[in-house]
Amino acid sequence: FVEEVGPTLDNDFNYTFYSAEVARRVSLFRDWLVVAGRFRAQYVEGVPDEIPFWAEPSLGGADSLRGFFPDRFIGRGSALANAELRVKVAAFAFF
Repeated sequence: FVEEVGPTLDNDFNYTFYSAEVARRVSLFRDWLVVAGRFRAQYVEGVPDEIPFWAEPSLGGADSLRGFFPDRFIGRGSALANAELRVKVAAFAFF
């Protein structure tokens, strides 16, 4: 998606934020084995003084880079790729 923020009313910010994400899961062996992959890229363009820090792309936290605190890495752009192999250990029927 693309988000464009310009100077309107009392807004001093002027930047454009680009983001793209692709994710895919493939089930193997009757859902006991799942291969999952994801790629995400983000970029913000504009004059550095007109881009708030909270609008810059970041990495960290459970949704992007596990093992690091949320928003640990912040900058003008970010790219993320991960792959997972998920194995079902047990199945429970509660109800």
